[in-house]
Amino acid sequence: MPTPPAPDLSAVSTLLLDADSTLVATEEQAYAAAAGVRRQLLHRLAATRWDGDRLREHWRGRSFRRIVCDLAAEEGVRLGEAELADWVDREERCVTARLRGCLAPDPATGQALTRIAERRLLAAVGSTSSARMDACLAAAGLDELLPAERRFSGEDSLALAASKPDPSVHLHAVLRLGVRPEETLAVESTRCGVRAAVAAELTTIGNLVHVPESERPARRAALLGAGALRVVEDWQELASLLAEAPRPQERRSRGSGRVPTPRLSPGLPTGLAARGQAVAGIAAVSPAV
Repeated sequence: MPTPPAPDLSAVSTLLLDADSTLVATEEQAYAAAAGVRRQLLHRLAATRWDGDRLREHWRGRSFRRIVCDLAAEEGVRLGEAELADWVDREERCVTARLRGCLAPDPATGQALTRIAERRLLAAVGSTSSARMDACLAAAGLDELLPAERRFSGEDSLALAASKPDPSVHLHAVLRLGVRPEETLAVESTRCGVRAAVAAELTTIGNLVHVPESERPARRAALLGAGALRVVEDWQELASLLAEAPRPQERRSRGSGRVPTPRLSPGLPTGLAARGQAVAGIAAVSPAV
């Protein structure tokens, strides 16, 4: 597949970086750590239609809350709020403990992100909880580059928890950072992450840094098909792309950004539109920080 032309990044002042499996190599470890909880959940729901490949593909980029809700809905099982919260908490504890113990800094990633941060603002976005994001960034040595006030969790940062491909966490991050969508670049590694960023009207680049070599051709095609303008192999390639772009103009003062009504991708559940629009509506009355 020919490489698409480099997108115009000259206006980019801010990057929203997906945390799980993009900033940090969490996918394999998280999936393995949750194996026991996953088996118990499938047994509870009497779910027999979710084979390993289908479940793993659905897992990518989504929160465990979203996965539980999706499986329960397909099996026609109604879960109460207390039971749903219990499943989310069980997965959260076992996965966060595993990631805290196995992740380590990657010098190449740290150097590339430091290079990018010299000229642009970095923020982290993700579908998982703030506690997991904090643990992962600390273990990977990225917590200073991405301080707590620039981390946005679909599980904890919103009034109503939402998971990609819902664009709410991207919209919330744009609002809180006080930047304009047209000066914001999203970097994602999954199809649903790209769909979320595109729905928030953000320029989006895919990153294959933690995708196994054998899976990269298919993932590249999936990310481009979801709306990514370019797919890079790693953070160093992205840093080089940004270095080639002219230095962005001085950012407008905080609070001057426009948060758009999300342009939902085809096939995105209509229930997500209301949440995304609600976040966009908050922009008209809420000051940025």
